[in-house]
Amino acid sequence: MDITSILKTAVERDASDVFLSVGAQPRLRINGQLLVLDPLKYGPTTAEDLQRAVGQVLTPDQRQRFERREPMISKVVVRNLGRFRIVAYWQRFTPCLGFRVIPQKVPDVAELGLPDLVTQAVLDAKSGLFIVAGTAGSGRSQTIAAILRRLNASRDAHILTIDDAIEHALSNEKAIVTQIDLLDDVAPPDRFEKALAMANAVDADVVSIDGVDDPERLEGAIELAEAGRLVLTTLRAPTSVHAIHKIAGVRDGNRRRVAGVLLGILTQRLVPSARNTRRVLCCEYILMSSEMRKRVTRDELESTLASAPSGTVQVLEHALAKLCTSGKISRDIAFRNARERSELGKYLTSESPSRRFDRNQILEGPPPSEG
Repeated sequence: MDITSILKTAVERDASDVFLSVGAQPRLRINGQLLVLDPLKYGPTTAEDLQRAVGQVLTPDQRQRFERREPMISKVVVRNLGRFRIVAYWQRFTPCLGFRVIPQKVPDVAELGLPDLVTQAVLDAKSGLFIVAGTAGSGRSQTIAAILRRLNASRDAHILTIDDAIEHALSNEKAIVTQIDLLDDVAPPDRFEKALAMANAVDADVVSIDGVDDPERLEGAIELAEAGRLVLTTLRAPTSVHAIHKIAGVRDGNRRRVAGVLLGILTQRLVPSARNTRRVLCCEYILMSSEMRKRVTRDELESTLASAPSGTVQVLEHALAKLCTSGKISRDIAFRNARERSELGKYLTSESPSRRFDRNQILEGPPPSEG
């Protein structure tokens, strides 16, 4: 099995992920679907195939740790192909490998289709906590990278990123960028705490943290925001309300602290385009205002979203209706992805009161990647 050939095919076919496990043929994830890679060319993967692949993509130190059954998250650069995020682990006494294809170019927020109101709120902020939420494979890390690209080009600031494994490399533009790879740049134990101390020591203005799904990282993000820094991070959550409940309920007293520093939450998913040739970014969001902060503190957010101040909230159904009436997605896809179909129907009527949806009106652009 030639791992370079497999990765080359993944790049050529715009795959987001590659999966290799013993007894199964190599698989690619393309537009969210898991597909077998060239069954006539590649048979079932053997343990020897995966051991050779591990030897190609992990360093000697990583291989030793992997042989001790320690799961590995790393990255590899393949000449003339690009960068890949690697996850190496064991199951039923056999090795497994997963690769995430990292886009060579960080897209602009406009290319991704991020809401202008949300983008501007983050770009204008000097401090606070902004969270991009979503489920696995919804493109969260790329959204953070796109926002950092804008900040890098527009702000005199020190930007510091803390990553489990750096995916999107940023060069210095108007800002100075420091990127800390927890695996490569920080010695164990307590890698994250050491990186957090570095963020304070070097006086970073903007800090990006690679996920705050555990209490320790969330606490570090809140402390940085309370200290006057702009903090960008990701969270696994299906809705914006769920995300706020998740971060506010970690510790007693957190709800008031979160309400005090939170700038907003953008929750995203990728849905099939009208022609099913790519996936389109669909975003719901909650932006904080003085009234919304009170509602978060009193735990009244979910029951009062309908009466939220104008411009502070976009629910999923409204986002789907906008994509549908613009021709980016079909009505069928919109209704499949809606949580409240009756609400989607109302938004479709209000978005396009005098116009029928035209399936032939398609607006295509560069596909957002997963992450």
